[in-house]
Formats: sequence, C-alpha cells, structure tokens
Amino acid sequence: MTDTYKLVPANKQNTSTWSGGTTTELAIYPPGANYSKRDFAWRLSTAVVTAPESTFTALPDWHRMLMVLSGQMHLNHSGHHQVTLSPFEQDSFSGSWLTKCAGTGQDYNLMLAEGWQGRLQALHLETSGSILLRSLPNSTEAFYCLCGGAQVSLPGTNELLVISGDFLLVKPNQLTSQYTKIQANKPSQIIRASIWQD
Repeated sequence: MTDTYKLVPANKQNTSTWSGGTTTELAIYPPGANYSKRDFAWRLSTAVVTAPESTFTALPDWHRMLMVLSGQMHLNHSGHHQVTLSPFEQDSFSGSWLTKCAGTGQDYNLMLAEGWQGRLQALHLETSGSILLRSLPNSTEAFYCLCGGAQVSLPGTNELLVISGDFLLVKPNQLTSQYTKIQANKPSQIIRASIWQD
C-alpha cells in the first residue's frame, strides 16, 4: 500500500457468507468503516450466488450498482422494474427496494451512500492490447482483474502487475486528472469502477 494506490492480491481478500452464497469485500470507504455497522460511504465487493433464488440484503441508505461477471441473473425489484443480466450487463437500483434474484453466478457490486456517484465499466483486452483511461480530479479508480493479466501504469509509479483475482485501488488526485494505462500480457477482462463525490 502507498499514498497513491493499494494492490490487494486474491489470496489477501476477505470472504464471508450471506444467505445466497459468499461475498468478498474488495474496498470500503472511509478507512476503518465496517459493512456490518453500516457506517460506510461506499463499498466494492464481489459475490458468488449459489442459491437458485435469493433475496438481497436491505440497504435503505445506499444506492447499488451490480454487474454480472458469470452466469445469468434475473433481478426482480418489487414494485419497480425487473431485468435479466448476462455477463458484463449491469443494473442500478435503490438498496431500499425489495430485490429478489433468480439464477446463479458471480457479480460485482458497488454500494454508494447519498452524495456519492459511481460508474462500472468492463474492459476486454487481447494479448498486447492496451487502453489509456482518464479519471477526473477527486475520482477514486478501482480495477478488478477477472481473468488474464496486465501491466498497469500509474502517474509517478512503476508498472504494477495484476493477475486474475487481484484488485487495485487508485486513490484520487485532488488537483488534476490522472491517466492510467493498462496493457494486457494475455487476453484479459478487467472491471473498472470510478467513484466520486457530488
């Protein structure tokens, strides 16, 4: 961990159980916040849904963004909308809604308290393929390597290697936009999350 980034290998991530399967917390803000105490501004996690039918935990003070990583999931937000998601498709909804899920697989979750905004993006890179990403001032950037491997170049740092399951959190620069270059060394799928305050 440095002042500008934090790299969390797959074997250092904490996994716990919930009614529908398991969840792995990747990042939570502010530092020291605790999901069970509901004292966080935002949280990034993955979940493996093993139950054919499950009900999402109620989170009335947070907005949720969910991207399916594998499998297929049908989300039914009672009294609102319903949607069937295949890999890399996403949905956005209030944590106060009663949400039931049919289907199994893996998903990526961003939870945001009031006053925070976010965006999820799936990056698909072939061997030696590269992409240059721009982040806004005060935007936290996060990269979850779903599969493959890539070199990530951050301003003022050496290249960082991320491999399947690794999570990289890039802290915001308060003054200027930042550019992050990602170059794959094999076919790779990387999930990018951008988080900023209103």
